[in-house]
Amino acid sequence: MRLWIFCFCLLSLCLGAGELFRDDFPGDRPGPYWRGSGGAFSVADHTLSIRSGRDNPVLYLDGKNWKNYRVGFELIRPTGSRFDLYVGWRYPEFVKLVFSPPSPGTLKFVTAGGETAAEFDYTGKVDAKGPLKLEVDILGDTVNCKLNNVEIGSYKAPAPLSGSIAFGGEWNADLQIRDLAVTQLAAPPAPKPEIVDRFIRPEIKNGTFYVGGKPVFMLGVNDSQNFWEFGKFNAEPPFAPNDVFTDLMSRETAGKMGFNSLHVPTSARQAADPYLAELALTPEQADELFGLGYPQHWSERARHRSRIAGIPLIVDYSALHLFTMANQRERIKKAGYPADLYHDGGFMPYVPELPIGRAVYNTYFRGGAEYWLDGGKSNPWVYELFNEVQWYHSKHPENKKRFGAWLKKKYGTLAGLRAVWGGETPDSFEAVAALSPWNGKAMKADWMMFLGDRFVEIFNDGKAAIQSVDPRRKNVYFDIEIAVASLWYEQNGIDYHKLMKAADLFGTEGGMPFGLFAESGKSYLDDVMNNSKIKVMFYCDLARSFAGEKPILNQESYVKRTHGKLGVVPARRSDFPTLFWFEVFHNYSGSQVYCWWQGYKNNGWKTLEDARKTTKSVPPALLNPYAYPFESLKGFQDFSNEIGRLAETALPYPRVTQEIGILYSLPSVWRQPHAVSGNQKFPYQQNCFNWYDAFLRRQLPVAVITEQELIERGPGSFKVIAVPYPSHTFAETPAKLREFAKNGGIVLAGEGSLKFDPYGRELADSKLSGPNIHMIPAGLPPQEQAKELNKALDASGYRAPFRVTGSDTKLLAEVEARVIRRGGTDLYFLCNWDARTAGTVDFHPASLPGEQFYVTDMVRMAPLLAPSGREEWNAAELRAGFPVALPSQERVLIAVSTARPEGADAPALTFDAVRRLAEEAKKKLDAENEKLDRELAAVEAAEAAAFRAARKPYPAEPENCFALDLSKAANMGFRDETAGDRKGGWTDQGAMDFREFPTGRRNFAGVPFEVIDPGRNDGKSCIVLAGAIKYFPLESTDIPVGGKVKKLYFLHAAAWGGQAGKQFEYRVAYEDGSTADIPIEGGKECADWVGNTPVANGSIVAETAKPNGVRIGAYVTGWKNPHPEKPVRSVRAVSAGADAVPIVIGITAER
Repeated sequence: MRLWIFCFCLLSLCLGAGELFRDDFPGDRPGPYWRGSGGAFSVADHTLSIRSGRDNPVLYLDGKNWKNYRVGFELIRPTGSRFDLYVGWRYPEFVKLVFSPPSPGTLKFVTAGGETAAEFDYTGKVDAKGPLKLEVDILGDTVNCKLNNVEIGSYKAPAPLSGSIAFGGEWNADLQIRDLAVTQLAAPPAPKPEIVDRFIRPEIKNGTFYVGGKPVFMLGVNDSQNFWEFGKFNAEPPFAPNDVFTDLMSRETAGKMGFNSLHVPTSARQAADPYLAELALTPEQADELFGLGYPQHWSERARHRSRIAGIPLIVDYSALHLFTMANQRERIKKAGYPADLYHDGGFMPYVPELPIGRAVYNTYFRGGAEYWLDGGKSNPWVYELFNEVQWYHSKHPENKKRFGAWLKKKYGTLAGLRAVWGGETPDSFEAVAALSPWNGKAMKADWMMFLGDRFVEIFNDGKAAIQSVDPRRKNVYFDIEIAVASLWYEQNGIDYHKLMKAADLFGTEGGMPFGLFAESGKSYLDDVMNNSKIKVMFYCDLARSFAGEKPILNQESYVKRTHGKLGVVPARRSDFPTLFWFEVFHNYSGSQVYCWWQGYKNNGWKTLEDARKTTKSVPPALLNPYAYPFESLKGFQDFSNEIGRLAETALPYPRVTQEIGILYSLPSVWRQPHAVSGNQKFPYQQNCFNWYDAFLRRQLPVAVITEQELIERGPGSFKVIAVPYPSHTFAETPAKLREFAKNGGIVLAGEGSLKFDPYGRELADSKLSGPNIHMIPAGLPPQEQAKELNKALDASGYRAPFRVTGSDTKLLAEVEARVIRRGGTDLYFLCNWDARTAGTVDFHPASLPGEQFYVTDMVRMAPLLAPSGREEWNAAELRAGFPVALPSQERVLIAVSTARPEGADAPALTFDAVRRLAEEAKKKLDAENEKLDRELAAVEAAEAAAFRAARKPYPAEPENCFALDLSKAANMGFRDETAGDRKGGWTDQGAMDFREFPTGRRNFAGVPFEVIDPGRNDGKSCIVLAGAIKYFPLESTDIPVGGKVKKLYFLHAAAWGGQAGKQFEYRVAYEDGSTADIPIEGGKECADWVGNTPVANGSIVAETAKPNGVRIGAYVTGWKNPHPEKPVRSVRAVSAGADAVPIVIGITAER
């Protein structure tokens, strides 16, 4: 901070008080911040000259975004040329002041659209032929001009102006400018308009949303508002003819598509712009902290806002991260703030415990709310304060001080704390600030509980910031959007159960995988958009447990069809309503599909193949005509029609019958290994998924219940609670489970579950035994666990409310069946999630009171005839069941009711007709897959070749190779016991180490290496240098070579090594004193040790997997010595100081 203050003072001395910019035009050319076109621009005698021939010259000042400023300079026109001054320059936005030649001597204010907005005569006021002293003030929306201290005229723009300046002229221009200064002006008073609430918004009632007294499913899209992606070109081939992609989203387009809400992004820099003086930030500092956010687009954003006025909006605050994440640390440094402002937590970029961090968030929240309110002309409905926070885990000293105060309030005395923490107890509560509680045993539990409370404080603080500018209180709601992978991150301090006591609804993300699923593991984002069906279902049902009786809204819903490694294939029209009905039957009350755009830019597609190629690198883009044929998008309206006639039955809470609950244990998640990627696998996590899958395969009404829900709200409708070997538990849970069993509930518990409390202390009363408690033996593989679970469940006497049977066991295993029971109607959702199978199953519905029933296909609105041939069914016929056709991955909605459904007027179906539907679906599916499989085979063959190429051996001559001795240079081992203790092994991340690395003499990529056994070298086996972790050394000691070599081979890797650019280098020292540097760049010679990413100049080696499933490895790269005739004395590794943490494992020289 001191350095920043010193630099700021120097800048102030150069500029003078209040000055934003000064240019005395030294040298012989304009400074590097000027950009020009259409003329010649030169400097002499501190004078800028602009000359042109048959061109219109423009010279603009780059990278400035001023507001409320004065531009002053001297203008000389030797030939009386016209002169143009641009202010509020955010191309293509600006206001141009056009000074005509001395005769006629007029000043025109011209808009960016070319219209003359005002005109003034200055010939009678000043000497138009002599030098002119210009003074132009830009204050809010007003531009005022003086010439030689004489008022000439002013212009009031439609909106406040901000931006840079530019100079220009016409043909044959000859202009000279001196003594340019830009100074800051005090902002004019800006009375804020009274907010008039003009619009209706959905209200929360009965666990869902209501409008006009009726339940509604809130359907929409993530609306990018990127105006450059929309235009008439979107209605020309390869697009189908349409009138919805030709301009930005509007009320009319939303109505045509079936949308009743929209999810909209908020520009952080634009939202902060009115508050810069309050924040004491210059525009340049704000650009760094908030991200520039394309100010030239602000007017188009306002047009977009007016086009969607009145639609209920989910206001998304993710841009703060999106527009700063690429170089976050560098931005903080450029803005003049300390490095510890950085918060490593995904979409939460700054530590909120520092005043500037809190101010950035709350300014963004306030400014974003004001922008979207637009004085009451727009309709914000839900404020999504944070998007995809992968974890909140602020380790800042200020937060640790808060932790100490929190502990003092909880325990009162050190004796009370010592009774729980034991030997970890510090000498005082104030001394807690010196600890690293995230690495502790007992203290980690309190740290995580504190973080859960602290995040609720942050949430409420943001909510209050918005409410300070949004006076509306009726049906205005607040939430965050979770990152689903964070549900397993041991470092995630957000306790969603606690948060939901403050939030109004539960915001989530994700979507079912359509097509042939293949897990990629490429990135967190790809895993979210392409998750397995079991994970998606589990997360959906876990959301219900967190939300309780509050609504769940999918704020980034993914509808994406793939065919294995072939990648994205065209979506079907049925995919959209299938996903939305799936969400309804997992208790969701709204869905916002990602994303209404082409994917960042106007791609200029000429063919469908062009559009197909884009899907390889761009997230789902609903405007992509290959991935989403226009016909497929009609699925939105299909669902709107279907839910419209079924909402009263389908949406109110209580909704879906859920009788078997998988126990989600937050204390057990806290004790998992450190998480570094979304596709990690942990034993307890996998047990949760496997147990859920075991019940799902039998079409049982399985869901999820958290420990906190069980403790605070009770078991609810659950008849069975399954406990899949969680190690740690809240102290109250075992007693609650025993009480549940005593009252007739069934407990299926993995042997050894719930052994420890959150602090790691063994619980004396955790044993689960007695009537209705069934134990599943420990140590079983997943398939055996499933068998034992089903055997125990059957022995318990539990009977499901409905059954699905059939001879096709493969089809049965992929069928999901759910029911909503309301009054005299049971509404069933069935879906065959297999991409290669279609067929028929026999369905045996739950019993209903009464003597006469109706069975109706609610998609076709067609009655199913009873065996008697009548529409009316009796109880015996219903018990016998009926066939259901299950196409691949397509919703089937069956109503069993005591009254005939209104509107069920389509031709009636017989049993034989149902079976024919299944046969036709299978035939169509096989034809589609046959074509896709041919393409898939070619892709897999190419991938296999690329796999081999990424692991190619070097043509080394082993007999001429010798390993260099790294023993003295090594500073870390392979195994790390305790994360963050600055000793041990690898990158000091605890169990996320490379203890699996083989030692001794090993051949990697055809090169012999000597890998140090740490047991024989004081625990040291590799060289680890500084990067994202700063306490490692910046360079190694010299590693002796001693002789002539023709090649060097390096065995290395990097943590945080996924970025391109220089990560480190090897510095070769020759005996004659000369050196050679070998740059090691990300993606070329090295990459992250997690994921085994191919590199251009190297080979992947030492591949294996951690117990959690994460694939790990290292890389070998070779270097040809340009001077083999010169003896080499030594080599050392030197970090580039980037995020990458370099790791050197071995070096081999070839004579």
